[in-house]
Amino acid sequence: MKGTGLVDANGLEICVGHETELKLDDGSVRRFKVKEKTVIRRVVNHPDFIAGTSKVAITGIVFEWEGYDLFPCVDRDGVPDNEKMVIIGPHNES
Repeated sequence: MKGTGLVDANGLEICVGHETELKLDDGSVRRFKVKEKTVIRRVVNHPDFIAGTSKVAITGIVFEWEGYDLFPCVDRDGVPDNEKMVIIGPHNES
């Protein structure tokens, strides 16, 4: 499996093809499929160039959950999502 450079809560490298699990503060659990893909998003333009937004293609590691492609984020304390997750195994393609 291809490494992502991201580690889980146990310090293990998360790889493309892994499935991870994240326990939320409310006790619910979310499972993510780790993939590398190109995602189309709208981003805010720098105001000195063009007002408004532009459509961009971003290629990188995503955590796929319920049809959404989520990029790794950092919480208000500076802790990345992936460092709160644990690897639970390889995912099955569906």
